[in-house]
Amino acid sequence: MIIESIRIDSFGRLSGVDYTFGEGLTIIEGDNESGKSTLAAFIRYMLYGFPDARGSELAEKKKRIDWQSGRAAGSMVIRVGEKRYRIERVTTVSTGARARETYRDTETIVDLENNTLLPPDGESPGERFLSVPEAVFMQTAFIGQIGPQRPDGSKLTSAIENLLFSGDEQTNLPRALSKLDELRRALHHKRGSGGALQELESKKAALETRLATAREQNAALLSAESELVAVRRERQTKEEEGRTAKAAETLSRNISLVRSYDRLHAAEEKLAAAEAALIGMDGMPSHRLSERDLTDLAVARRATEDAARRLADATEDYEQKQQETISPETTALLRRTEGEGGIDAIAAYGSMLDRRRRTCLLSGIACGVLGILALLLGLLVPALSAQKMLLLLPGGLLCAAAALAFALFAARRNEQLALCRSYGVAGQGALLEKLAELRSAAQSEQTLLAEARLAEEKLRTAELEYRRAAGELDTVVRRFDTRLPNGETTEFLDRLAEAARAVLEKKKLREQDRAAAAAAVETLRAGLRGTNEAAARAALPEGELPAEEELKTEELHARAEYAAAQCRILAERERELENKTVSMRSRIEDPAVLESALDGLQDKLTAENERYAAVLLACEALSGAGERLRAEISPRLSGFACRLLSDMTGGKYASVGVGSDLSMTVGTDGGTRTPEWLSAGTQDLVYLSLRMALIDLLYREKPPVCFDESFAHQDDIRLGRALRALAEIAEEGQQCLLFTCHAREREQAQQAAPGATVIRLS
Repeated sequence: MIIESIRIDSFGRLSGVDYTFGEGLTIIEGDNESGKSTLAAFIRYMLYGFPDARGSELAEKKKRIDWQSGRAAGSMVIRVGEKRYRIERVTTVSTGARARETYRDTETIVDLENNTLLPPDGESPGERFLSVPEAVFMQTAFIGQIGPQRPDGSKLTSAIENLLFSGDEQTNLPRALSKLDELRRALHHKRGSGGALQELESKKAALETRLATAREQNAALLSAESELVAVRRERQTKEEEGRTAKAAETLSRNISLVRSYDRLHAAEEKLAAAEAALIGMDGMPSHRLSERDLTDLAVARRATEDAARRLADATEDYEQKQQETISPETTALLRRTEGEGGIDAIAAYGSMLDRRRRTCLLSGIACGVLGILALLLGLLVPALSAQKMLLLLPGGLLCAAAALAFALFAARRNEQLALCRSYGVAGQGALLEKLAELRSAAQSEQTLLAEARLAEEKLRTAELEYRRAAGELDTVVRRFDTRLPNGETTEFLDRLAEAARAVLEKKKLREQDRAAAAAAVETLRAGLRGTNEAAARAALPEGELPAEEELKTEELHARAEYAAAQCRILAERERELENKTVSMRSRIEDPAVLESALDGLQDKLTAENERYAAVLLACEALSGAGERLRAEISPRLSGFACRLLSDMTGGKYASVGVGSDLSMTVGTDGGTRTPEWLSAGTQDLVYLSLRMALIDLLYREKPPVCFDESFAHQDDIRLGRALRALAEIAEEGQQCLLFTCHAREREQAQQAAPGATVIRLS
């Protein structure tokens, strides 16, 4: 079911507003108290109205009904299958005597195809279109701020069992078993202490005793009636007539029995032909093909497509990492530094050359100063002796020459200049800066190499996953007696699924023919149960048999019964003629009457025994069916919840168990745990996956799912995964309504589903 649009005339804080929803994911964003929860409650109100209960539900009515107008009203346009409907609902409140408030709810459903009203059927729109009551809808498709809560197993397990078993959520299997058990106890108490069957057995024993006594007394009486030859002869004649009529009746019944067997054999031949037609179907292996194979094909196909997408992403990432490198010039300089002992050795060598240059320069300055001082003293001080002057002048000249030599040596700097020029710099400071840049480039190079290796490892993992998924898909495809092509598989899989559905539809029609033939055979066999065909055919005379409409079985039966009655009358006349046995006859009961009573009692006892056996069989069938149903529910819920939880947690939690009471367990690194051991955010995802699994199990028509601030406990990564999972569910036709006050949820939802509809509440 898809909600297309909503018109709220008056509901809580919202009035005179219209909203249009998308078919897939719709984001309803707004600040606190902007009306998000009110809008979600309006959807529930349109589907199920206000509950009739008091307490909190009465407070809900007072909260949603406008205080001034005293009414809540609006409409909602939905699409169910290919048909569109408009649900209109108005609830008004009035105050009567003693200030007692009364509520009146008016609901109409308009078929928009022909603009006609649907006749009321006693069900709410939610029950009519979704086939579930409000309690089930609120426990599954209406997801609020979950926290540590989980779906109420006590409310849902009985509803699940009854919906899947009988198609009626109100039918209670334990109540039916209780009634059957009461009927069983009425027929036969445990340990044989009483019951209708015990009373009938007692009556039968008493009748059998009386019948045995009557037969003994009549035997004695008949032995004393030898003189009544004429009466006995006449009675014998009647008995012969009765036997003749009985033989004719038996023949007639045997003929009817043989004709019934002929019809049975014809029906069996038709059944064999239907089974042969089913087995001999053309195309795929239809005799073993089932809906499960189509489901497995879709699951394997989706897994392969997901693996292909992950492989493409890994390939793109790997190619991008391969292109991320430093410049060739920088790479060449790094290789050169490695050949010259490393960056630190080159820096140390340059520093040594710089220190040597500085030392020569300082030494030259010192020698020059000393030489100048010696020359000045020798020339400017006349008091000095000639000998001292001769010593000062050569010494000054020698110092000046040494200063000139040091200056010339410091000015050359050939080695240092060559080192700096080789790295494209002019001095020692620039050389050190260049070496620092090369050191940073070396670190960047190592980082890029590590990222490239990681991307390569991810690529290999993605390739392995894709090959595994493709192998599993090929294994499933082989069930259809074919193989995957080497090229494009999308069109091939579409054709394969379409052909399989056609084969299954044809197989279904053939199975219906076989079921109809089998039902006819079973009906004929039930009517012939307890009979013997060979004996019936052996009893028939040779030659052509009369037509079935010529048989007069009932008339022959009446003649036989009449002859038997005449025999009883003659026996009574014999007793009347037997004057000697008058007193004995007055004490003798009629064996025929006793036999008739005993036969009637035996028939009743047989019927009651059959009824008792039927009750036991019904109890066993219902109990067994309930157990099988419960055994099938948990794996279905576990499988769906497991896949969804794995997607939302990035595969961290890929093992989920669901009990018959909807209790859950999750496989973790530390073993199997209940959700209470996990974080609040993980608990939210666990129970959200259970609710979505319940929706997949219970609903014939997929409902719109409301998420009212359901992801408040999730970090950005898990929020993104959860929203991507919801986007995939929405793409499959499940409408999802996300109510949020967080911009990050809206942003990530739009990333997961770029075409999502956004409604901003002011």
